[in-house]
Amino acid sequence: MASSARTAQPWWRSARPALGLILAGTLAFGLAAGAGCRGLQQLAARAQERRTDEQALALLDKAMTLLLDIETGQRGYLLSGSLDSLAPYERGKATFPDTYADLVQHLSGPSARSGEFRAARQRIDDLVRRRIAIADAQVLKRRSGDADAAAGDTDVDGQLAMDAIRAEFDTLGAAQREHIAARDADAARLQARSAALIVALAAGGGAMMAGAVGLLAGERRRCDCAEDSLRRFSRMLESIVDDRTEEVRSERDRLQSFAKQLDDGIEAERRRLAREVHDQFGQVVSGTRQVVQQMARDHPGLPPDQLARLTGLLDESIGTARRIAGALRPPLLDDLGFGAAVSHFAERLSLPGQLEIGAEIDDDEQLESDRANQLFRIVQEATTNALRHAQATRVSITGCEFRGLYVLRIADNGIGPQPVRADASGLRNMRERAAMVGGAFEFGPGPDGGCEVVARIPLHQPARTEEHAWPT
Repeated sequence: MASSARTAQPWWRSARPALGLILAGTLAFGLAAGAGCRGLQQLAARAQERRTDEQALALLDKAMTLLLDIETGQRGYLLSGSLDSLAPYERGKATFPDTYADLVQHLSGPSARSGEFRAARQRIDDLVRRRIAIADAQVLKRRSGDADAAAGDTDVDGQLAMDAIRAEFDTLGAAQREHIAARDADAARLQARSAALIVALAAGGGAMMAGAVGLLAGERRRCDCAEDSLRRFSRMLESIVDDRTEEVRSERDRLQSFAKQLDDGIEAERRRLAREVHDQFGQVVSGTRQVVQQMARDHPGLPPDQLARLTGLLDESIGTARRIAGALRPPLLDDLGFGAAVSHFAERLSLPGQLEIGAEIDDDEQLESDRANQLFRIVQEATTNALRHAQATRVSITGCEFRGLYVLRIADNGIGPQPVRADASGLRNMRERAAMVGGAFEFGPGPDGGCEVVARIPLHQPARTEEHAWPT
């Protein structure tokens, strides 16, 4: 026994490797999420660059089409002399400058492969001006009636210029298509690399979590073995006592009687400790947290990291008090009843000048014990949430019977409903408690601001579902 006492360690020391694995696994999952987000951002950037390249390729095709319209309209007018034939020519001349300007902007941008275009731009500008000038000259001559002059050597020059323009545009288009293919390949490599990194990090995190579960299971087995050893040791002592003489047996009977009384006293003390932990320690820590928050508001110069650390320690203390009280299961409802227990809870939790909690409970004598217990847990959870998150100074708790239902309302004057965190469990716990006794649970803004929690449960387990007109 002495050796066991010397080698006993706090639970957090024996569970340190498991906690380390859990933290490492959580970090791995966080890194996986970060890698995935970064990969998506890079892929989105690649997709935007590809769209820019595709737009440049489309503008190349459009510019070439407009030049062909200019040539087609000019040739048709030379052959027919009809002004209607000049429609493609006029439309091409009107649209080509803007299209060409857009093309220059796309091919000269930071994400484009502008080297090829810069080298060819002067040639393309000269050829385009030359081709349009030839077309304008031929159209002007045709309008003046000199059809033979219009169809002379200038038409051959225009065809040569058009062929040179087509060759330049084909070269730029091929370069753009190569650039698009290179971007696609780069995006594929990036996607594969991101996927591999995410899979590796997620697998590592899963393995660490599995290892933590294994360590915790091993620690539980060791605890069970220790308890078995203690039970065997107790049975051995009882066997030794049974072999004693009649005097020792009489003494043993007296000791057993004392042990029974001691055990009853321990049970009574556990209930008292549960009440004290929940009603006293929890209130003190909650009040201290409010004081710290008030200090942070009143004294902005206080170190925010130390305030955050202190607030975190207070939150951890509140959670510890709740777990201890829940484990010891305080018998408030068995001793006092639901109404008296809620009134006692509100009185204990109130802070003069800072927090006012009012309780008005009627018809609680009609509640069965299991329903009263679930409603009391909802009151605890809702009031604790108001203290921790709502920044409330007043909380109202009311309860009454209405058409076979018991209606419980908890309202505060705080900041109102806020976005629910993914890891929050308070609302889920209250909803599950109401559902366990066949009731309904609602949470939302109160009629006068703040938050309101409403639980409606049947006084007795209903045989079938019925429609009820809820009180407002």
